[in-house]
Amino acid sequence: MDYDRVRVKTDFGSVSALETGEYNYFGKFKTPTLIKQYGPVTHVEYSRSRPAAFAITSSTRVQVFSASTATVTKTFSRFKDIAYSGTFRADGQLLAAGDATGLVQLLDAHSRSILRQFKGHTAAVQVVRFSLDNVRVFTASDDKTVRVWDISTGETELKLEGHEDLIRAGAAVPGAPSLFVTGSYDHTVRLWDIRTGSEPVAVLDHGHPVEALQPLPSGSVILSAGVGNEIIAWDIFNRGEKLSTMKNHQKTVTCLALNAKGTRLFSGSLDQQLKVYDISTHSVIQSQKYPAPILTIAVSPTENQIVAGLVDGMLSIRTKRKSNIPRPKKRTFVQGSRQYYARGATWKPGHQDVIVHRTQKPDLSEYDKLFKAFRHADALDAALRTNNHFVMYSVLDELRLRKSLGVALAGRTEETLEPFITYLCTNIQNPNYSQLLIPTTYMLLDMYESVIGLSPRIIAALKTLKNHVREEVLLQKRMLEMIGQLGMLLHGAPTVAKPIG
Repeated sequence: MDYDRVRVKTDFGSVSALETGEYNYFGKFKTPTLIKQYGPVTHVEYSRSRPAAFAITSSTRVQVFSASTATVTKTFSRFKDIAYSGTFRADGQLLAAGDATGLVQLLDAHSRSILRQFKGHTAAVQVVRFSLDNVRVFTASDDKTVRVWDISTGETELKLEGHEDLIRAGAAVPGAPSLFVTGSYDHTVRLWDIRTGSEPVAVLDHGHPVEALQPLPSGSVILSAGVGNEIIAWDIFNRGEKLSTMKNHQKTVTCLALNAKGTRLFSGSLDQQLKVYDISTHSVIQSQKYPAPILTIAVSPTENQIVAGLVDGMLSIRTKRKSNIPRPKKRTFVQGSRQYYARGATWKPGHQDVIVHRTQKPDLSEYDKLFKAFRHADALDAALRTNNHFVMYSVLDELRLRKSLGVALAGRTEETLEPFITYLCTNIQNPNYSQLLIPTTYMLLDMYESVIGLSPRIIAALKTLKNHVREEVLLQKRMLEMIGQLGMLLHGAPTVAKPIG
């Protein structure tokens, strides 16, 4: 087998090791566009049909925005009191919303005409959802009841009782048109099946008032959140077993949402934080601060837009930046022409192409020859003699991968140890190298702890290394203090927004 030469790494990029792929993804969103509404924005929902649009509920109206232009395209204002939970049917043809009087209205999403009025609740209806089969509407009210309405007749199909306090959360269960869940201020989450009558299939004790529910795409796991700052995952098909608890907010969690693929969970809270979780690990991968407490959050089906409704009446719209790289035009050639047979002659390989070279004996550097002979300590010395920091880092990384770093560092004399400590002094503060050099320094100190005091030259070199480490620690402390000061300044900066209408 041919020897694979050490690849010298020279490009570490400008991205910090702390900036993961998730950070880069969310970093591609523009600065939020803030639009003043007539009151707190209590609900945001995207239509799954084309063209892309989302509905927001605020004050006594439901407004439909174009997702591409972030402008109002329709306004539904036929509500006698504060409107709640404006929601689209899956086909985008109908829109339903409740209000503070207990009335639920079914509206034509295009003509804005009222198609049905569902009357029966005696208090505000803050939860309105369509069934997955699009033939029913589920509503939950402050009168502590849940109703199932038949869209075709406008009559109550089923009245469900059992909650002992206000009901502020509800959702249909994916994969089961007859199942839906509700969450109440009585601290419970109840699973209902319209086929079995008026008794809940399961009752889960959340432990605190419930503000938001979010089923996962599998339909077997339900997430609940509320006043206790916790997000709890429940396995509803395994007797309501509690799977995990996520407690990352400082105040009440008011809303939950999933991305289109169901791999990321978004949570909004009164602590003004939007947090993003990895569903597979239930760990926070991103956190964003908003100018006011968050009441509702929605992610577009294409995942290029995030909309949040805030307590102070602001609507925050974050849109992903579009790439400015133009798409190359595809050239076509007449078959049999000279251009047809000459195509590709001037083609230059891209950075992702694999170039196959002619087989030839590689010209190995001195450290590569020593690596090939398994003389790891000599290979490290040869890399030191190059006075090339890139080469030295790459050789150390190769030794780490071969699990031979300890072998290369062991048994050194004063003359061979001092140059290596000098290299550590020069580069340990470099963030591109520190992730490897810090554990290497620990290994070196442990290895030579008993003999360090015997050489004045080594003592002097280690004192220099100690001074470099102290300087870096002080620098990091000052930077953290500066970050805290900047955060206070930015938090107190005024927000300017243009009201609608």
